[in-house]
Amino acid sequence: MTTCLLAEAAGNTNLYWLLVGLGGFLLLLLAVAMIERRYSLPYLRVPMESVNDLSPYVRRMSDDANAAGFVFGDYIVHAKPSIKIWGTVWLSPDRRTLMMASSGTVSGLRSKQTFLFSALNDGTYLCTTDNIGESDPSRLLWFKRHWNGLFADLWKLHQKRLSNAAFAVVDFRQSLPFEILTDIYDRRTQSMIEKGLARYADADQACWRHSFLGAVHICGGFFVQLGQAFPQFWRMYLPGAGSAT
Repeated sequence: MTTCLLAEAAGNTNLYWLLVGLGGFLLLLLAVAMIERRYSLPYLRVPMESVNDLSPYVRRMSDDANAAGFVFGDYIVHAKPSIKIWGTVWLSPDRRTLMMASSGTVSGLRSKQTFLFSALNDGTYLCTTDNIGESDPSRLLWFKRHWNGLFADLWKLHQKRLSNAAFAVVDFRQSLPFEILTDIYDRRTQSMIEKGLARYADADQACWRHSFLGAVHICGGFFVQLGQAFPQFWRMYLPGAGSAT
């Protein structure tokens, strides 16, 4: 009897500390989401002569996109000084899919990601990516994630999504890849502001922060991301497309 009571008490104690730890993590996530300044237009176009050496990851993704018929657009760099991200943008042969591949460091932590974007007639976008990343409270981007996949994996998955969307897929309004990328992020920012999920952090509207409601969405999205990542956890051990930097 005593043994059972001790085991039950130990179990309750472990559950208590688990809940305390989870609650603390969510409070931290909430605070960071509300404090962190995000750029309304996070990427800048840079001339070829100003580009640092691109990582093996970006080169591999870019080479594979080129082999698939994608047309090169621009070299890009992240606008935020603490984010040392460099990459490229490309446009598909039918000009209905934008590809962005980038890698580098975010506050010293290694990061790599490739996105395939296609516009739908309701103003939203299909977005296929190899990165788990954070959620999108604006609901402007419909994510499908294939963790640590090669370009061929992402392109095949994205083409399947385009086929399923059928007549809902529309042409981009802009003709240049960098302009398309800028428009996507600009519309995402505007959507966040209009829905009360974010507020501008300066008079020039160059930066924004999540509102409390937006931060709550980020916390809720964490569990969605966790659910999507768990079945693909084994993919993190695959070689992938080059190094993370």
